[in-house]
Amino acid sequence: MDLSRTVTVRRPRKTKLLLAYRLLLELAEKESDTSSHQIDFMRLPLEERRRIMAQQAEQMTAHKAYEDHQDTIRSKSESLARLAEEALQN
Repeated sequence: MDLSRTVTVRRPRKTKLLLAYRLLLELAEKESDTSSHQIDFMRLPLEERRRIMAQQAEQMTAHKAYEDHQDTIRSKSESLARLAEEALQN
Protein backbone atom coordinates (compact mmCIF):
# COMPACT_ATOMS: atom_id res chain seq x y z
CA MET A 1 0.00 0.00 0.00
CA ASP A 2 1.51 3.29 -1.15
CA LEU A 3 1.18 5.92 1.59
CA SER A 4 3.43 8.45 -0.12
CA ARG A 5 0.61 9.92 -2.24
CA THR A 6 -0.71 13.29 -1.23
CA VAL A 7 -4.46 13.50 -0.83
CA THR A 8 -6.18 16.83 -1.04
CA VAL A 9 -9.23 17.25 1.16
CA ARG A 10 -11.61 19.98 0.15
CA ARG A 11 -14.00 21.68 2.49
CA PRO A 12 -17.65 21.03 1.77
CA ARG A 13 -19.68 23.99 0.62
CA LYS A 14 -21.80 25.87 3.13
CA THR A 15 -24.98 24.75 1.37
CA LYS A 16 -24.01 21.11 1.85
CA LEU A 17 -23.16 21.73 5.49
CA LEU A 18 -26.51 23.44 6.04
CA LEU A 19 -28.33 20.56 4.35
CA ALA A 20 -26.51 18.01 6.52
CA TYR A 21 -27.24 20.08 9.62
CA ARG A 22 -30.97 20.24 8.79
CA LEU A 23 -31.09 16.50 8.17
CA LEU A 24 -29.45 15.85 11.53
CA LEU A 25 -31.94 18.16 13.23
CA GLU A 26 -34.86 16.30 11.62
CA LEU A 27 -33.43 12.96 12.73
CA ALA A 28 -32.96 14.22 16.26
CA GLU A 29 -36.56 15.47 16.38
CA LYS A 30 -37.90 12.14 15.10
CA GLU A 31 -35.82 10.24 17.64
CA SER A 32 -37.06 12.42 20.49
CA ASP A 33 -40.67 11.83 19.38
CA THR A 34 -40.32 8.05 19.48
CA SER A 35 -38.54 7.96 22.80
CA SER A 36 -41.18 10.15 24.46
CA HIS A 37 -43.39 7.04 24.94
CA GLN A 38 -40.62 5.47 26.96
CA ILE A 39 -40.15 8.63 28.99
CA ASP A 40 -43.90 8.91 29.59
CA PHE A 41 -43.96 5.30 30.77
CA MET A 42 -41.10 5.90 33.19
CA ARG A 43 -42.90 8.92 34.62
CA LEU A 44 -45.88 6.77 35.63
CA PRO A 45 -46.11 5.66 39.24
CA LEU A 46 -44.39 2.35 39.95
CA GLU A 47 -47.64 0.48 40.62
CA GLU A 48 -49.12 1.64 37.30
CA ARG A 49 -46.01 0.49 35.43
CA ARG A 50 -46.23 -2.89 37.17
CA ARG A 51 -49.91 -3.21 36.25
CA ILE A 52 -49.22 -2.40 32.59
CA MET A 53 -46.30 -4.81 32.43
CA ALA A 54 -48.33 -7.59 34.05
CA GLN A 55 -51.12 -7.01 31.53
CA GLN A 56 -48.64 -7.17 28.65
CA ALA A 57 -47.15 -10.38 30.07
CA GLU A 58 -50.61 -11.97 30.19
CA GLN A 59 -51.26 -10.95 26.59
CA MET A 60 -47.92 -12.39 25.49
CA THR A 61 -48.61 -15.64 27.34
CA ALA A 62 -52.02 -15.96 25.72
CA HIS A 63 -50.55 -15.24 22.30
CA LYS A 64 -47.78 -17.81 22.83
CA ALA A 65 -50.35 -20.42 23.91
CA TYR A 66 -52.39 -19.66 20.76
CA GLU A 67 -49.28 -20.00 18.57
CA ASP A 68 -48.37 -23.29 20.25
CA HIS A 69 -51.92 -24.57 19.68
CA GLN A 70 -51.76 -23.56 16.02
CA ASP A 71 -48.38 -25.32 15.66
CA THR A 72 -49.88 -28.49 17.17
CA ILE A 73 -52.84 -28.38 14.78
CA ARG A 74 -50.52 -27.76 11.82
CA SER A 75 -48.25 -30.62 12.84
CA LYS A 76 -51.19 -33.03 13.22
CA SER A 77 -52.61 -31.95 9.85
CA GLU A 78 -49.26 -32.56 8.17
CA SER A 79 -49.01 -35.99 9.82
CA LEU A 80 -52.51 -36.93 8.68
CA ALA A 81 -51.77 -35.72 5.15
CA ARG A 82 -48.60 -37.86 5.03
CA LEU A 83 -50.52 -40.91 6.32
CA ALA A 84 -53.25 -40.39 3.72
CA GLU A 85 -50.70 -40.02 0.96
CA GLU A 86 -48.91 -43.20 2.07
CA ALA A 87 -52.22 -45.08 2.22
CA LEU A 88 -53.08 -43.99 -1.33
CA GLN A 89 -49.68 -45.11 -2.61
CA ASN A 90 -50.04 -48.58 -1.06
